[in-house]
Amino acid sequence: MARLLISDKLKRHLRSIYSVMPKVCKLPRSDYGSPGVFQYYFHHLEGVGKYQELRGEFCQDLRELGNIILFCQQLEIGMAQEEDLRELGNIILFCQQLEIGMAQEEVQDLLAAAAFTNVIPKPPAKSVAEQEKQLAKLEEKYSRIQLTNVVEKFGDDK
Repeated sequence: MARLLISDKLKRHLRSIYSVMPKVCKLPRSDYGSPGVFQYYFHHLEGVGKYQELRGEFCQDLRELGNIILFCQQLEIGMAQEEDLRELGNIILFCQQLEIGMAQEEVQDLLAAAAFTNVIPKPPAKSVAEQEKQLAKLEEKYSRIQLTNVVEKFGDDK
């Protein structure tokens, strides 16, 4: 649509305006003052002002072209913002996955170190008495590898 507007309508108007413009339009002397400079340009560009389609059709075509350009810019900005939001969402998702992975790794480390730190998970049992018996057996089984007792006995504050 923009190509059609530029190549057909605007090109025709610009050729007509160029044909009525003066071939030479020099800069007037500064000692004429503002009214003199205005009269100079008004006289030289009188043909452009008398162009019939200047205010109606030509300005409307320029307005349409400007609207097309603005629409494309807004579309580009919107697409860039959408892409930025998508990228931000991906970063947040990655951070969440990383956090979950680190939490799972910490849990696995704690489970692996449980026997050495006197943290023994409660075994499944049908009654509390049976569970206490199984827990006592596990504590006895892992009592030789518990490092916390050794550190408490022989370690210092450092």
